[in-house]
Amino acid sequence: KVTADAGVPPSDAVVLFDGTEESVRKNWCDGKGGPTKWKAVNGELVCVPGSGYIFTKEKFGDCQLHIEWKAPADEPGVGQGRGNSGVFLQNEYELQILESFGTDPANMKNPNYADGQASALYGQHPPLVNPARKEGVWQTYDIIFHPAVWKDGKRLHRASVTCLFNGVLVHDGWELDGPTDW
Repeated sequence: KVTADAGVPPSDAVVLFDGTEESVRKNWCDGKGGPTKWKAVNGELVCVPGSGYIFTKEKFGDCQLHIEWKAPADEPGVGQGRGNSGVFLQNEYELQILESFGTDPANMKNPNYADGQASALYGQHPPLVNPARKEGVWQTYDIIFHPAVWKDGKRLHRASVTCLFNGVLVHDGWELDGPTDW
C-alpha cells in the first residue's frame, strides 16, 4: 500500500531534495560525478553561476517525477536568455525550463519559438498549451517518463513523456524521435 497524504510526498517517493544541504550532498553531483557546487539556500536548490549542470546520483528508468521550479524575477535578456534550464531525462531528453509567461501573443514581452518554450520537449515538440506563471513564481512539472526499449540492437519502443505543467496537460504520451538536441 502506498499512502498519499495531502501536502507530503507519497510513501514510496524517492525525495531528491528536501530543502537541506545534506540532501544536495547525498543525492546530487556534477557532470563528472563529483560534488555539485549548487547550494541549498533558504530551502531552495539554487544554481551557483558558472557551476554547470547538476545530476542525480541515482539513475532512473521508468519514473514519475515531480519538479518545482521558478525563473528569476529579475533575469535580464530575452527568449532563451531568461532563466534557461531544463529537466534532462536519462541525460538524453530535455523538457525545457524557461520564463515563458511573456510569450503571450497579446503582450510579447519574451518572444520565443514554440519548441523552445517552457515544458517543450526541446527542439522536437511544443507543449499543447502554455500555462506558465509569471517569472519569480513557483511552477510545477509532473512528468511520467518511459525510456526507449531496445532488444538485440533494435528499438522496440520509443521513449515517451507525459507532462502536466502547473496541473495542465501539455504532453500526452508523446514519443520522442530520439535525443533532443540544442
